[in-house]
Amino acid sequence: MERTSAPATPDYLTIANLLSQYYMRRASIALLLGLVACKIASPLSPGPGATGSYRYEVDLRYLDQQRLRVRVTVPSVQAGPAVFVIPKVVPGIYGVQNFGQYVRDVVAFDRQNRPLTVVRQDTNTWTIAETRRLHHLTYSVAPTWAEFRTGKGQRPVFYRSAGSSYHPDSAFVLNYNTFVGYLEGQPARSYQVRFTKPLGLYGASYLTPEALNDTIDRVRAPTYRELVDAPVLYARPDTAWLRLGKTRVLVALYAGVHQPPYAPAVARSLRTMLEAQQAYLGGTLPVEKYAFLLYHRTQGAADRSVSDGLEHSHSTLCLLESPGVGDLNEFVRGIAAHEFFHTVTPLHMHSEEIEHYDFRHPAFSEHLWLYEGLTEYETIHMPIREKLETLPEFIKVLEAKAQAMSKFNDTLALTRLSRQVATRQDQFFNFYLKGALFNLCLDIRLRELSGGRLGTQELTQHLLHRYGPHQPFRDTQLFDVLTQLTYPSMRAFFRDYLEDGRSLPLRETLAKVGLEYDPATHTIRLTAHPTPAQLALRQAWIGQ
Repeated sequence: MERTSAPATPDYLTIANLLSQYYMRRASIALLLGLVACKIASPLSPGPGATGSYRYEVDLRYLDQQRLRVRVTVPSVQAGPAVFVIPKVVPGIYGVQNFGQYVRDVVAFDRQNRPLTVVRQDTNTWTIAETRRLHHLTYSVAPTWAEFRTGKGQRPVFYRSAGSSYHPDSAFVLNYNTFVGYLEGQPARSYQVRFTKPLGLYGASYLTPEALNDTIDRVRAPTYRELVDAPVLYARPDTAWLRLGKTRVLVALYAGVHQPPYAPAVARSLRTMLEAQQAYLGGTLPVEKYAFLLYHRTQGAADRSVSDGLEHSHSTLCLLESPGVGDLNEFVRGIAAHEFFHTVTPLHMHSEEIEHYDFRHPAFSEHLWLYEGLTEYETIHMPIREKLETLPEFIKVLEAKAQAMSKFNDTLALTRLSRQVATRQDQFFNFYLKGALFNLCLDIRLRELSGGRLGTQELTQHLLHRYGPHQPFRDTQLFDVLTQLTYPSMRAFFRDYLEDGRSLPLRETLAKVGLEYDPATHTIRLTAHPTPAQLALRQAWIGQ
């Protein structure tokens, strides 16, 4: 989600600005969203003779009125009609994007290059009735964004990080979901995308483009889902690598044609945060390779920055517009923890819905309190736990969360909001507020019951041992599983504060660790004379 430090006049930015003083000082923690949806419908099935994969050709050197020209040879299909799909929405975002709106001039051909009849069914789908003859398609795609800014008083355009932008003389930000589609019923086919690029541009991605020569790259992915999960940044090479145990981290940056290399400086600024996160996660990270793709534009007033980011299972695409490239250091440090925690949830720990994403008709899980709430709680808990932050600094973060949470509907259960999130965008930000503070209450309650031995860190490890990328949990059974892994009384805890929407017991919970919370002013202060039990529980909770 975009974050700005300028005074916001639209109501929908009021809450974000309550947190801006803290986050713009340390960093703008991008609000990155988890992957939840239902199975893809499969009305079209390949016949006995179906062969091949999707083979895309995209020429980045020449744009047709600022539009990319795309050609795709499709797998053979025997039954029909064939329905070609460009996503309506993609994993990680919860507002309808309709990426098909940027696609036009779709033409289908047979093997002899004779045109076939194509009928546009809606914004994101095209039907080809002569399925048995279908060999390839061509079409053009407009960029989804060019610049960050909007006019005064206008709503900023969120989720640019899920879109694409073309600047042939400098850089391309490419999300495959904007220009690559699939035939409904065949999204599991493999993909090959061949880019013809301007000389001197380098493609940075988790799925590293294979250079066939100086101007042609090839990207391969076993499924559409895995292709869409790996955006690519084409720009003049400015990269750096970090190694943390078994994990290699790529930092790739575009910050302007005349900007000296700056990725190594960003990588150095990341190391301390990533090493602390590695320790917080028990000494290892759940991925062997990760990529930070950073697009920076120098522009704007000295007191205003605009940022947007979207996390993927093995990478993050971050867009930032600010007065100077030096702003990247704080920005990237701030999102690093949140992004890497997403490699745990939902990459390694998720419900069975995540296994089959419906790019046309998404249905949402009830557990965004876990995907986003726990991830955000870990993001603010890790610095104090790993001694990167003082207790007074941590308290200020909690106060900002509580203050901002008070502006939202406190009677709307987070599980209900999670299922309705596409139509309740006005309440979505609360997952980073009430969702995070719920997990704080959960952490302290578990440590109280266990004598300090069990908290959200340890519970996460138990879940990781039980589930994995291809061993999901059932959405409707998660609370029962969590109760089995903890204590019988925790079932009522989940019911009260997640399913029934009761106000969080912040005052009572923080009192257990020697902190006094005033719900009228949303301020927190240290208890003057804490008991040994309060100090012991605080030590178990935050390590000090």
